[in-house]
Amino acid sequence: MKYYGLYDDFLNTVERQTGKTFVYRKEIIVLLRVVDQSDSKRIFSEMLFYSKFITKAQRLLDNPVQQKEDYTKLASELVNALNKMQEFLRQLVSEMSEENRTVFEPFLEQKHESIYNHLLPLCKDLQVLKNYQLDGGELFVTNG
Repeated sequence: MKYYGLYDDFLNTVERQTGKTFVYRKEIIVLLRVVDQSDSKRIFSEMLFYSKFITKAQRLLDNPVQQKEDYTKLASELVNALNKMQEFLRQLVSEMSEENRTVFEPFLEQKHESIYNHLLPLCKDLQVLKNYQLDGGELFVTNG
């Protein structure tokens, strides 16, 4: 827990610079700590990439003007991306304490409500980190 303040400070900086507020702040701190304490930087980078795609795809699918052919293909790609995101989360969760694993259970459920209420908002939060990184911000990961 010694780095908790550093992660919190980092997320405060990201929020100030992006104008966004993290919904799953504590969960992101846990993810950042796991990435720091293990060799999971590649997985986390993939999660950020998929989060950006998922968030944009969801926004497009919510647009009623979307053509049926495009909608079907994009919806299929979104489902695949959400499954991939859960796979990445499972890998990181396997590195966590039992207490933190329990916190991430709702993100890993296959039920539509859990995906909509937990996983999609987490993806929106992670997309903020990805956009921060793309704008030249350095992600706070102390190991490699």
